[in-house]
Amino acid sequence: MALMTPDQYEDSLKKRNPRVFMNGNKVESILENKNTRTVVEANKASYAWALDPKYKDIMTVFSPLVGEVVNRYTYLSASIDDLVKKAQAGTFTSEMLGTCIYRCVGYDAFHSLASTTWEMDRDLGTKYYPRFIEFLKTVQKKDLSIAGALTEPRGRRNQKTLEWPDPYLSLKVVDKKKEGIVVRGAKINISGAYACHELVVLPQSAHPKEEGDYAIAFAIPPDTKGITFVCQYTPFSAERELSEDIEELGNPLFGQRETSMVIFEDVFVPWEKVFHCGETPYSAKLVTRFPDPSHDLRGNL
Repeated sequence: MALMTPDQYEDSLKKRNPRVFMNGNKVESILENKNTRTVVEANKASYAWALDPKYKDIMTVFSPLVGEVVNRYTYLSASIDDLVKKAQAGTFTSEMLGTCIYRCVGYDAFHSLASTTWEMDRDLGTKYYPRFIEFLKTVQKKDLSIAGALTEPRGRRNQKTLEWPDPYLSLKVVDKKKEGIVVRGAKINISGAYACHELVVLPQSAHPKEEGDYAIAFAIPPDTKGITFVCQYTPFSAERELSEDIEELGNPLFGQRETSMVIFEDVFVPWEKVFHCGETPYSAKLVTRFPDPSHDLRGNL
């Protein structure tokens, strides 16, 4: 089966070195920092449940894409029953953790990307859908943790993006090369992305034709050069950091929900990981279908 063990997941993070800051200090290891460690533990639980016979009906499913049983959080729903199981998994993990399961946003992004890339290829002759499916196959075969990123700092809501004093309050393409694109900007309130294997980025909102540089979707490893995570630091974070015994805390293992601003400083994304680039009529579809995966049940997959 294409299922990773909790220890294999943790070992995979040892091979990565994302650039993370918290409370003005660089986090040298997300595995050792008391606050970032909670994200690791939450994700490890999702791997453990998938291997536990008591929870396999909720946390695993057979994928026709790879011909194997895969973790629910790498799967693409193809029926009403799948969507029901998806909702059940969300309820189960929330109750068990008492906080966020950091793989859920990437899971939702799969559904948005599947139908929209298919429609772009049908309508425009692009080649995004095969790229996405190959990416998803890799995710399923390797049982990768995927985080998602939509929300951005943004400027005034009563102004268009091009009217903002800082053009990088929204993530945008600043260069296109033969090998891929270069992006600059930021995403905010992103959950647990520094402990994932891939970060899937979707546009924040709809974009008119003149905002084509902001109409982008792609996947990228979190330790890619130019990516920086600036983590939240709340009283709960300080309490955990200063506590000599985490068992004194209300949720000692999984902690409070951890989010961060993700800054992209001229980050290169190869074309094989780009799923939307400039096709502005489809940006809104990617956004609206993110919370509504029923669009994937039309026989397109």
